[in-house]
Parts: sequence; structure tokens; C-alpha cells
Amino acid sequence: MEDTQKQTVRTLTTAREIWTRLMETYEHKDVASQIINLKNLVNMTMSNDQDTPKFVESW
Repeated sequence: MEDTQKQTVRTLTTAREIWTRLMETYEHKDVASQIINLKNLVNMTMSNDQDTPKFVESW
């Protein structure tokens, strides 16, 4: 977690509160952002020698 993200949630006490705050702060809700993210997801390909967790993390 980056310092700015920690600052956003430092006063919260439960995982649910933290998750909700992070979603409210960083989730892109406009249609253009959703379309871009969907296109990026659809166009992703994993190579045979690539580690699955690192592949998912890279997106």
C-alpha cells in the first residue's frame, strides 16, 4: 500500500470500512474508464513461461 492510500484509511478500523473507502476514492465509475479497462482486460495474454500471480498483479 502506498503512503497516500494509507493516509486515506488510517483512521478506519475494519476491513470493510477500508475497502469501501478505497473503492469510493479510487474506483473509476465513468463509462469511458470502464470501456478502457474492459478492452485492456480482453486484450491481455499470458505467455507460457509467465507466473500467474505476477500476470494478474501486472494488470
